[in-house]
Amino acid sequence: MSWLIIGISGVTCGGKTTLSQSLYRYFKDPANGHCLSDSVQIGAVKIMNQDNYFYADDDPHHEWIEQLSHINYDVMGALNMQKMCNDLYTELGKRFVFYSKTKSIAIVNIMIIEGFLIFNHGILNRLCQLKFHIHLPYEKCYERRVKRTYVPPDVRGYFELCVWPMYEQHFNEIKSKDDFMLLNGETSKDKIFQHVLHCIKNVI
Repeated sequence: MSWLIIGISGVTCGGKTTLSQSLYRYFKDPANGHCLSDSVQIGAVKIMNQDNYFYADDDPHHEWIEQLSHINYDVMGALNMQKMCNDLYTELGKRFVFYSKTKSIAIVNIMIIEGFLIFNHGILNRLCQLKFHIHLPYEKCYERRVKRTYVPPDVRGYFELCVWPMYEQHFNEIKSKDDFMLLNGETSKDKIFQHVLHCIKNVI
């Protein structure tokens, strides 16, 4: 089966889920399945969210922050990445191949992988053929974060001591690479969606 694998990453509250869900709904709509290319139509459409792979709060894998009496959820160790990769390969199938314009393929399946650390993980980073990273400045990110409700809720100081420093560290690990597109999270959601969709259509 031929798969085009799209990665959507970025800062917390940047709009990753909104973009991923918008793309998923668009490609799942039968009315859009034939309009991407004269010779290619959309087959299966799948979405995988890294946030579904956090370890349970009582799992020993977690890193405990004494200063905050809180778990650090913003590190790779907080996520069961082995399970995520296993589930991903199950969805793709044992004999999956990457979509390529150079092959005579009439149907392309689309996998959307969403997560804040997918480009920092070796396997997921290599699998994604199209990569988009949404960025926000500190002030805008904080403004959006404090309006969100999390379970468990953020403790005082968690954003300043964990969320933002960890984001900067992880972003610094990938920002020098030239294989992903940086998106401005302050742009309207519709403009971001249309831009990403245009990029995908160009590839197909």
